Amino acid sequence: IIGPFPKWAGTLQKQLVEYNLKTGKIPPKFMTYGLIQSSREWDNFFKEKFMEFSKINNNITYISSQDYLCNKKGCLTIIGDSMTDISAVDWGHLTINGSIYLGKKIGNLIFN
Repeated sequence: IIGPFPKWAGTLQKQLVEYNLKTGKIPPKFMTYGLIQSSREWDNFFKEKFMEFSKINNNITYISSQDYLCNKKGCLTIIGDSMTDISAVDWGHLTINGSIYLGKKIGNLIFN
């Protein structure tokens, strides 16, 4: 089971534009601006519950997408060097490139 993706207030695009307008800077690759913290809280909740459940049924594995899409600086906003190559298409669904990025990070956990 793959846990919830990071969620953005409104859309990630909106947060990137607002960040730029507010700070005058290009948004960073990882940021917390506009990030809804409850998505991390839900991820932690599911992680804990599935750890308990996996003691009963070890055929189930929980993969935290946020462990791979986020770090101490925030969550991934931009995949490449272009501002058009964003990680999420809306408030919480990954773009194709965002999905490829995550797939490369967790593929070995799924297919082994």
